[in-house]
Amino acid sequence: MAKFEKAYIAIKGSTFPVMYNPTEYTYGKKAVYGGLEDTAKKKNQFQRTEEDNFTVSLFFDTYADNSDVRDKTKPITDLILPTIKKRKFKEPPVCTFVWGKFSYRGAVIKCSQKFTMFLTTGIPVRSNLDITFESRPSTKQLKEYSNRSSSRKFFTIKAGDRIDLVAYKTLDNAHYWRTIAEFNNINNPLTFPEYVEKGRNLVIPDLG
Repeated sequence: MAKFEKAYIAIKGSTFPVMYNPTEYTYGKKAVYGGLEDTAKKKNQFQRTEEDNFTVSLFFDTYADNSDVRDKTKPITDLILPTIKKRKFKEPPVCTFVWGKFSYRGAVIKCSQKFTMFLTTGIPVRSNLDITFESRPSTKQLKEYSNRSSSRKFFTIKAGDRIDLVAYKTLDNAHYWRTIAEFNNINNPLTFPEYVEKGRNLVIPDLG
């Protein structure tokens, strides 16, 4: 028999268990391409992977003990409130939704509650809570998503960046200047960079 796993939200060493495990959630990732001026090639230049927002629907019910269901949802809905740090700026708390082997690290950017049952006093005792998280990847995830070993490298041109120096800085060999020039359609490497090219992003090709 499969082990029963309870979903929860973790933040700063504390956990907030959900009352009932969700019946559905929405999660996805997308690949980001670009960085080339050549539109024909742009679609094939991988830069990084990004996580889409994560949305989960949770159900809460306190009818059995006639208590206010908002007392149960408050620890979660309060995650949308900013925290104030020593540098006196506000930022949303980063938390992690965990259910079994699945986890999503992010900040809560939206909470929507629908109350569907009330006591005669008007106190709500049943709620559907929809929560949306915006991704806040860890350092390890950023490294994984950037996939730097197989993604394109870019170099922003500044004053004094001759094409041979760019080759030395990015490929450890100044002799690869011609490869970079040809890949980026630089017609006159001897006069590079011209004024209009300062600030341009050069694509550094993968050798081999």
